[in-house]
Parts: sequence; C-alpha cells; structure tokens
Amino acid sequence: MELSIEEARGTFDCLELKEVPYALLGVTPMEVLGLEPDLKNRKLRVLPMNPEQTYLSVL
Repeated sequence: MELSIEEARGTFDCLELKEVPYALLGVTPMEVLGLEPDLKNRKLRVLPMNPEQTYLSVL
C-alpha cells in the first residue's frame, strides 16, 4: 500500500483487520514518514526532517 501525507510518501505492507472499523497507522510508517501523534488534538504532526533536527534525534 502506498501512503502519502503532506509531502512524505512511502510504500508499506499492510494487513486487513475485519474487526476494526477504522484505519490503524503503525509506528514504522510514522517513523519513516516523520510523523508524530498529537494525542491532545488527535492529529498527526509532521516533524522537521533536516540534519539539525530529525525524528531520530528526538528518540
């Protein structure tokens, strides 16, 4: 499945969960696309992806 959010794009394996009526986005696609969940506002935040401040430096 190809997933694109903002300008980030990637291809990921996915599973169909028939018991769940909504989409689930796993940790690996979020890391690859540079996304972070904003739990308070129930949105995804796009993290800065530059040499000084990347997703990996947050970990």
